[in-house]
Amino acid sequence: MTRGKDTLGDTLTAIERGIRERGLAVFHAWVEIAKGTSVVHWDVEDDDAESWRGYLDQAKATGAAGVAVSAERLTAEELEEEGNGVVKGADEARPYIGHVGIIQLCWFTATCPGVAFTWDRSTQWFEAFYGASEDAATGHRAERVDLSDAQIAQLADHLAANAEFQRVAEQPDGEAVAARVLPPPVTMDKWGLRSVVYRAAELVKTQLAATPEVEMLAKQLAVDPKFRRATNRMQREYAAEKVLPREVMEHRTKLAVVIQRATTIAVVDR
Repeated sequence: MTRGKDTLGDTLTAIERGIRERGLAVFHAWVEIAKGTSVVHWDVEDDDAESWRGYLDQAKATGAAGVAVSAERLTAEELEEEGNGVVKGADEARPYIGHVGIIQLCWFTATCPGVAFTWDRSTQWFEAFYGASEDAATGHRAERVDLSDAQIAQLADHLAANAEFQRVAEQPDGEAVAARVLPPPVTMDKWGLRSVVYRAAELVKTQLAATPEVEMLAKQLAVDPKFRRATNRMQREYAAEKVLPREVMEHRTKLAVVIQRATTIAVVDR
């Protein structure tokens, strides 16, 4: 099969350009919809490739500050991992390595509090591949299951207690650890997994922030001249490397919490 055009990738580029042209900010982020939030899904016709334009026009008209943009590209590693044992799905998806398979947009506005406005579009090969992956993993066609808030909380508690996850909660490795250590009470797609990881990461950070150790380290770091002059994450981590113990630098989640707390202290003291 020949490699096709990355049509959705071109759409992604046009969308991000369209957001900026409307004076809105582009947030490269995946949004977890909190319990109690109403979700308005933009009506997308299969043959309407330009429906995102009206969606962005509405965002600007209602006073949204920006739009969260999440896109998934198929990687060779993901194809090998998800496609293990899948013949049809993997073969159909292989020519699309590096291509965008799904785009998800979300915006909020103060004029409609508690409401998330979303738009999404995915490709047939993307849906076929993940559908086939679920078949291979479960032995049958797995239905997408939306986790309840109680299920997310239970799984997040389980994950937050894992020492390996605690060290990489906010890193890409966090999802890999979660996929390996979480029990499988329900069929969970990657969006459900991310909801659990996000909740677990917040638990870990909250627990770390409450420890005397983090407060002590943050105060030490906050008075360091190089740290106080730092203006971005890389500069702050470089300064932290000169002040904090090695074991803290290697504990990426604890490091992030210490830097966040130290930044707050430094700002208040100025």
